[in-house]
Amino acid sequence: MTITSSDHQSHRPNPFVAVSIGLFGAVLIIGLSYYFFAPTPYLFRSLDQYLDKSVRLPKSAVGPSKSVWPISLEEEQMLWQDELTKVKLNLVGAKPLSHKRDLMLYLADAYYRHPQTAEQAKSLYQCILDEPVLPHEHAYVVPPSYIKQRIGLMAYKQHRYAEAEKYLRQALEGIGKTNLDKDQKQVESSIKNDLRDRLARVLIIEGKLPEAESIIEARRKEIGVADLTSSVENLLVLNAANLALAKKDLPRAGSLFETINRNFAEEEDKRKIAPFSPQDNDRLHAEALIDYARYLRSPGLSKNENRAADAFEAMRRAYHINEQEP
Repeated sequence: MTITSSDHQSHRPNPFVAVSIGLFGAVLIIGLSYYFFAPTPYLFRSLDQYLDKSVRLPKSAVGPSKSVWPISLEEEQMLWQDELTKVKLNLVGAKPLSHKRDLMLYLADAYYRHPQTAEQAKSLYQCILDEPVLPHEHAYVVPPSYIKQRIGLMAYKQHRYAEAEKYLRQALEGIGKTNLDKDQKQVESSIKNDLRDRLARVLIIEGKLPEAESIIEARRKEIGVADLTSSVENLLVLNAANLALAKKDLPRAGSLFETINRNFAEEEDKRKIAPFSPQDNDRLHAEALIDYARYLRSPGLSKNENRAADAFEAMRRAYHINEQEP
């Protein structure tokens, strides 16, 4: 049988068909990759570039960044979990082992800011206390007092007040007792007053009023005001209001709650924050509103002062605030 040249041409592969099949395969693979790996926000991009543009890694030991974090807390937690797993398993593309503690701190801070991951934050901070510090450039190094403060605050959020008191006291006792660099001393200085205010709040809840009153009075003298109704330190004023409420001094409590409400209203006016907006997310304001609602329903108030509707509205706004991302 004779094979002609025309037969050869009829069996020659068509380049157009081959290219089309190749393009279809590439699109299919990319589509499947996106479907299965879409939760990884930095897919097909440099992680370092992604962090610089979105998460904005803290570059020094001055505490967590105050910048706006464009990604959600769930995405952020997943990102740090992913990077920490790479380091633990020594996978390709993992950060050096010296960065492990940094990543643990980033993940713990992300847990800390989410209202539903308090237990994970507390557990991870406790692990960090035992994690060795391996020096490296741009390390995220914070003093033990900062970490114990966070553990205490997580215990407070979980209503474990004895545990909260324990760690807040340890954090206070540890300030100034370890060799710290300039940045770490700055962190300790910035959290000292917050630690004292948080401890006073826990002590009031536990009924340890004399010690709480002693802390509040010491803080008042330090800031140099004759009366806390003229102070803008909201947590300190809130403590004084709750102390007065615990001692059943309702007129004094009412004056202090008025001060707190005025302070928050002025702050929101300056920052252009509307009530019940997504930016209405100040957790301390939510705490103050809950305590104010409790004051408004105090049995000792007259019928005109006992304002159930206002108490309900305060609780409704507190609920909204706690539902927003910090």
